[in-house]
Order: sequence, then structure tokens, then C-alpha cells
Amino acid sequence: MSNEQEQSAQRQAKLEELSRLGVRTYPTAFDRSATISSIVTDHSPTSAEDLEVSRPPARVAGRVLGTGGVDSLGLLLALSVLLWIPAHILTFAMKYADDYRQAGVPTWPAVYGFDSTRRFIAVSNALRALSLVAAGWWLSICPWSLGLLALSGLATVGLSVRAALRPSEELNLWLFKFASVHMLGSMVLLTLGALL
Repeated sequence: MSNEQEQSAQRQAKLEELSRLGVRTYPTAFDRSATISSIVTDHSPTSAEDLEVSRPPARVAGRVLGTGGVDSLGLLLALSVLLWIPAHILTFAMKYADDYRQAGVPTWPAVYGFDSTRRFIAVSNALRALSLVAAGWWLSICPWSLGLLALSGLATVGLSVRAALRPSEELNLWLFKFASVHMLGSMVLLTLGALL
């Protein structure tokens, strides 16, 4: 057994022991493989906010607890969170691409290039905007809330497309910030729109 395999086996044994003790663990950057799904979704939470927002199954679990079962609306909302992750994670992966490369951590920009990363972010933001508007329509939220949801989605998509066509570090940072504000604002609009 090679040293690398031995270390991996030891790490796996520790994770299994923690699991038996009821401690929930998450993958770290060093546990990732260089596949598309692992690069996009297996990010290690660095704060309680990351843990809460970045785990779409938690959104489904909350909805199941509230409604008593899995439904299409819950899955649609979980999808919107999943589609938010690229804008949140990959913008920073581009900003710190050299650091990740030096550390040997595979990221989407390192494996597939910056242009591909920007296109992927734009597509995921467009799909996220559509899923949020669809959720709003499904919930029959008030028209002004649905309109604001659609406008904020268009703004996010427009910013993503602009970042893909005319890339800059400043625009990348704006995209990172706006994606998070859009996600929070969308949840507020869905909630208020359903209550009014």
C-alpha cells in the first residue's frame, strides 16, 4: 500500500468513527476529485451561513418537515439553491485560481478554463432565475413580488452575460456579491409575496 493510499485509508477510518459518534462531516478541498460535479458542489462550508445556504438537501428536508412529504415545489427551490452555488463558489475560484493551482486543488477554472467557467455561471444563473420565477408562479405570489423576482433574475443574468463577454476582476466581484443578494432577496420576495 502506498503512502497516499495509507493516508486516505486513515482519513476514511477517522470519518467513519466520527460518523458513528454522530458528528457530521463534510468533504474538504483535499478530498475532492477533479470531476465537474465535485468541483461545483463539494465545497466545504466555512461558516454557518455557508452550511445553511449551500446544502440544497437541507432546503428539501425543511420543506418535508413543514409539508409532510417531498413535493415538486420543494425540489424546485432546492434546485434554485444548487444553481446559486456556481456564482457563489466559482467567482472566488477564478479570483484565487493561482493559489488553488499552486496548492494542487482542482477547480473549474483550472480544469476547464476561465471562459468555460464564466459561461457555466451565466447558464446556471439563468436557470436559477427561471426556477425562482417558476416557484413564485407556482406559489401564486402577488404580482409585484413576482415582477421584482423576474427583474432581479434578469439583472443577475445580464450581469453574468456581461461578465462572460467582458471579463474583469471588478465585474467578477460584483457578480459574487449580487448573486448572494439576489438569492436572499428572492427568498424574501417569495415569502412576502406568498403572505400578501
